[in-house]
Amino acid sequence: MPKVYFLFFVLILPSLFLVDLCRGDENKTPHNPTRVLPPGSERLLYRKLFYDAKDLTNTRRQQLERSLSSTEATEARRQRLKRAYAELLGPLPAKSPLKPRVTGRIERNDYRIEKILFQSQPGHHVTANVYIPTTGKPPYPGVLLACGHSDNGKAYPAYQAAAALMAKNGLVVLCYDPISQGERIQLPAAPRYGTTTHTLLDLGALLVGRSTVWYELVDGMRSLDYLRTRPEVDPKKPIGLTGTSGGGTQTTFFMAADPRIGPAAPSCYLMTRLRKFETVGPSDGCQWLPGEGAALIDHFDYCVMRADKPTLVLAARDDFFDILSSRAAADETRRVYRALGKEKNFDFFEALSPHGFQQPHRQEATRFMRQWLLGDATAIWETDFEPLPDEEVRVTQSGQVLEDFPEETTVAAMNLQAARKLDSARQAFWESTSKGDQYHTIAGLTGLTAMLLKEGPLSIEKQGIIEREQGRIEKMVFNRGGDVPLPALLYMPRAKAGETNEPLQVVLYVDGRGKQAAAGDDGEIERLVASGKAVLAVDLRGYGETRDTGSYHKDINDEERTSMLAMYLGKPLLGQRVADVTTCLDFLERRGDMDATAVELVAVGRAGPVGLHAAYFDPRIRKLVLKDSIRSWIDDVVAKPLAPHLLAQVVPGALKFYDLTDLEAALGDRVERQ
Repeated sequence: MPKVYFLFFVLILPSLFLVDLCRGDENKTPHNPTRVLPPGSERLLYRKLFYDAKDLTNTRRQQLERSLSSTEATEARRQRLKRAYAELLGPLPAKSPLKPRVTGRIERNDYRIEKILFQSQPGHHVTANVYIPTTGKPPYPGVLLACGHSDNGKAYPAYQAAAALMAKNGLVVLCYDPISQGERIQLPAAPRYGTTTHTLLDLGALLVGRSTVWYELVDGMRSLDYLRTRPEVDPKKPIGLTGTSGGGTQTTFFMAADPRIGPAAPSCYLMTRLRKFETVGPSDGCQWLPGEGAALIDHFDYCVMRADKPTLVLAARDDFFDILSSRAAADETRRVYRALGKEKNFDFFEALSPHGFQQPHRQEATRFMRQWLLGDATAIWETDFEPLPDEEVRVTQSGQVLEDFPEETTVAAMNLQAARKLDSARQAFWESTSKGDQYHTIAGLTGLTAMLLKEGPLSIEKQGIIEREQGRIEKMVFNRGGDVPLPALLYMPRAKAGETNEPLQVVLYVDGRGKQAAAGDDGEIERLVASGKAVLAVDLRGYGETRDTGSYHKDINDEERTSMLAMYLGKPLLGQRVADVTTCLDFLERRGDMDATAVELVAVGRAGPVGLHAAYFDPRIRKLVLKDSIRSWIDDVVAKPLAPHLLAQVVPGALKFYDLTDLEAALGDRVERQ
């Protein structure tokens, strides 16, 4: 990564993120008389989530400092982290036959390459290359090499070079393609592979209590199982693990989950989560777990979880992952290892290089593996290396498992299978669980319990009145305890002669596109006002005026970074928006001119699932009208992994207990779809 990009991501981008909301955009936003918030409001949601993450980071730091008071307290915290991580991951699948096959061999100087195909789960193929030394005396120690986000996976020149260097130095190396990279493309119709597909596949996985992290971890563990079957690999030694970027991510999660991993060297990934959110953002679906923040787990805590094993963190000074953050977190981690009496098990290496598995990292990773697996810490130097063309290291005949195996079981298919298998669990939840327990469970999954417990007093800022022939529009902002402000327009019909002073019927109108979408002269809001109803049109957080514009994959998930950060905090955006609906209902109760006990809620587009949850929890919503909304998480999300802009509409683990169809059935005739 050139230094200019490093400067942008680390120095310039944060200043843009933290810019004063009252400056800089005044001349860019056209005048709109119904706009409520000042320019810059598109940054409010991400900023609020960031500061929530900062609060958790501070809580974690205080907990860590307290734990350093004694070896026993430090060890107790380490065990708590391990338990929390296991809970976040969820149960792993039973092991099935690997059914390995060697599809080809390549002879090279001092080593050979074997092309390997095996099944990490039934019908789910992994393509890999094994680099085997041809000098020295077998058996050799084994090392797994996890690939970063290269389109060609294991064929990427830097990964070939790393595997070859280790093989030349007496290590058997298995380098395997991650899902949706190399020969394992999962969604051929996706706009891009790698990071994009990891996020798309994550939606269905999250709903069934899994994640892209989960699937990559299973692949890694089964790769280890296969490597253990090789006669060239020393069965008496642990297996080493390394990888950079996305491979550094896999290494981080894998090394803390599997005790069979010995020396581990994650590269170009570890820093503090908070600094990552402040610079490059949450990234994609394989780089985080929902609830990580709430569990007070930071990047380097995965090193702490395995303090009994040697770990080397590799970093780059010209990386877009902030080197200053990596250094500070490494220093903190050293203190933990020291408190545990394990300081020899942790080290930190940085190179004057850009992001990626550059030559200094390959050399140091090889030296580190030899130190702990062969007892030799001699420095390693890489000579000139010529990578093989992609087609030469190809394992399958066609270059893709989906073409070689028409019945291939993809991650998307496994998500759908898992969702269908949960049918009986969902049925039992609704038939055998009390309503109180149902409310408690759903509120907990959505994060609504935590949201409502922390609610502050509601304040209303009046922003003016627009008088019209049809009535008036009251402009206002709802604020609650320093949360994201909700801009609102209250449309009041003009009183007609002879009418009584009875409270008006009121419609709460929530549109995922923003309150302006249905506000034109011929829009739905005007028709409702003309019928004599009051209409409160509100932008829930992230809609309309507070719509975040900073996501990276806007074509597939335009709420990507806010959704990911919210789930990382354990408070999905869906639940946060349900709390916003509650705020609106509380406001209506304050008004004496409207009937707040029988509100009609109109939820449009992506606001549909929010409306279902809000009506389920709050009896003040007498009627729910759904327009252009998804009906089922199973049918509209899990079964359609290419459907765009759905990340903010999912709740991790929800399908273990309920689908949207269950909420709709529970509401009965209170729901109308249009």
